Amino acid sequence: MGSKSIFKKLITEKETTVFDRMIDTLIALLPAAIAGSVYFGIHALLLMLCCILSAVLVSFLASKVLSVNENPRDLSAVVCGLIIGMAMPSGFSIPAAMVCSAAAVLVARMMFGGNGCEIVSPAAFGPVMAFLCFPGLFYYNEPFTHLPTVFSSGFTTKQLIFGAHAGAIGETPAVFLALGAVYLIIRRVITPVIPFFAVGFVALFSFLFGVDVETALLGGGVLLAAIFILPDRNLTPHGLMGKIAYCATFALLTVVIRRYAVTLEGVYFAILMVNLIRPIFDAIPDINFRRDKA
Repeated sequence: MGSKSIFKKLITEKETTVFDRMIDTLIALLPAAIAGSVYFGIHALLLMLCCILSAVLVSFLASKVLSVNENPRDLSAVVCGLIIGMAMPSGFSIPAAMVCSAAAVLVARMMFGGNGCEIVSPAAFGPVMAFLCFPGLFYYNEPFTHLPTVFSSGFTTKQLIFGAHAGAIGETPAVFLALGAVYLIIRRVITPVIPFFAVGFVALFSFLFGVDVETALLGGGVLLAAIFILPDRNLTPHGLMGKIAYCATFALLTVVIRRYAVTLEGVYFAILMVNLIRPIFDAIPDINFRRDKA
């Protein structure tokens, strides 16, 4: 196999059914979700499960009421609800989280025609709605406070890597999210292009704006977004150069919001913004790797 064929395979996603992709995504998400449940306790687990339940119910009911060609059995609502739950603080109100998960599926997906017709990511819409509608509930708890002996958490490198520090349920276990990325790349559900450039540009802009790079990458939602939300093939540009520009814009917006805005997390706002201006990135001419014969 030539170098061009290897490169093309590396940046090309495998053509599979939605159900197969969602199964693989769930498998990749499970280690971080389980770690979040261990770190933050039964409330965190119930919150994620309730977000899944509300997303699935709304997907099913809206498909009937709105006559949308949506198949609840493809598990896309399950994945969406789980990601939204993982993006929530462990102490967040479960009813409020269910409202945000349901609204994300209804407004960002079903109102536009169902899975594959979205113009913004429902998985990013849910956390943004939580920020805007329930700001008083958005505070990050320390891990292991549900156990008799409280684990002394902090922002050491080891704790950042394994997620043993204050943060959202499924955003903090960096090593488990990275394992999920490796699995999805091997399965060719995603390519390494968007995760690599999104994380790389966040690191670059964090350094340029005087933000601690290690904390910026491992302490929030960057990895969850770069691996499980940004690579959505329905919402990303088609060309390689468009994808790179897409990631650079996402990273710049994320760092600027984190650095200068009053919100706790800029990742999900940045995702919605780049989703809305995706046609600009699709218009970027791609590199032609073919060599014309003399």
